[in-house]
Amino acid sequence: MHKYLQINLNCCKAAQALMHQVAAEEAVDFILTNEHNREEGANWHADTLGKAAIVNVRKTRLDKEGLGEAGFRWVEVHGLRLYSCYWSPNSTIQEYKDFVTRS
Repeated sequence: MHKYLQINLNCCKAAQALMHQVAAEEAVDFILTNEHNREEGANWHADTLGKAAIVNVRKTRLDKEGLGEAGFRWVEVHGLRLYSCYWSPNSTIQEYKDFVTRS
């Protein structure tokens, strides 16, 4: 059974460092993060805007990896698909609808 951590880092370097500490203490396998400060290596699977990412902490072999798109990224591991998504709360309702209904 995998352990997951979901967190919004608000682009804060200190919060991102603490995220790693919590992940280590709690033996987390995957982190689903939003608004990270920066990507930190090949085990980071981020969207094209740098707002949503999945961190494969233990570098577990992935079944599939989706292409990064604006606002979301996904990976599949052991038949489970993980998504990390981000959309700004400052957008209009129409912009949000366009985002969630795009194909």
